[in-house]
Amino acid sequence: MPHPMIGTLYHDDYIKVVKLRLKKGKRLPKHQQEGYNIFIITTDGRLTAEVNETQKEPIGPGDFFQLSDSHSFSLAGEEEENPFLYFIVPKTQDLETKVSPGKYLGCCYSDDLVKFTRYQLSNEEPELILNSPGDELIVLCYAGEAGATLENSQKKYQYRFMSGDVLHFDAHQNVKISRKEDDALLLVAHLRLA
Repeated sequence: MPHPMIGTLYHDDYIKVVKLRLKKGKRLPKHQQEGYNIFIITTDGRLTAEVNETQKEPIGPGDFFQLSDSHSFSLAGEEEENPFLYFIVPKTQDLETKVSPGKYLGCCYSDDLVKFTRYQLSNEEPELILNSPGDELIVLCYAGEAGATLENSQKKYQYRFMSGDVLHFDAHQNVKISRKEDDALLLVAHLRLA
């Protein structure tokens, strides 16, 4: 269901996903996650990431920011409300620090534990079917509006989610996401548990 609140969305032995928020001018203090890769996606609002106290990276809605355990970083809020998703995943490969802008579609990152992919729902492709047995799914709508239909053996559930909303689906569920009147931009995180 939609997650407007702040807090842990998912946590197991390997992966932790937290939705956090920084008010304008507030900072997440400098820190480092040894043994883990970090992925940060701004749901709406804007952040500035400072890496190793020298490199500054602006992060906007739908932007995908990645860094490895060799980097220290801090985050600062740039607008009134700045919610973001914070993924902590065991290090499987060295990562370069980079921001992939939200306008680029397709796979952003993939390893044995997690895969991030961006999609656009439009007149040409109005629906997205997500059926990944064994994967937990976290879906962020970072522009526009979409509807999601979740089917299990007993019932069909429908959700409406707009820019900044996050949906979390358990493994072994079929999900159909459809555009509303305007195009919608989505980021889907597959947490590979199978």
